[in-house]
Amino acid sequence: MNKTILLDDFEEGMELAVPLKNKFGQVLLGANVKLEKKHKNLFRTWGIETLVIVSDDEGEEPIDESLMAEAETILAKKIYWTPKNKFEENLIQMGMDNILDKLR
Repeated sequence: MNKTILLDDFEEGMELAVPLKNKFGQVLLGANVKLEKKHKNLFRTWGIETLVIVSDDEGEEPIDESLMAEAETILAKKIYWTPKNKFEENLIQMGMDNILDKLR
């Protein structure tokens, strides 16, 4: 299972789930790379703000449908655009995760 995190939540030893690309689609770092402390500063230099990492959070309980609907309603009031690429989809997902954390 993959998880999108903010660069500030980076921890040494995490593993990239997908290749890390810049805004031009160039691969900066391949998938399955174990992240080291030095990568954090490098990512900041490249302007990377989010990472998709391998996560073993399979034990999480499923989200109640009514709670999910409430989170979608809250997010829809704050975001007036439709995601057009993976980075924007990740932003939407991070917003949903943030709202769901607050609602639980």
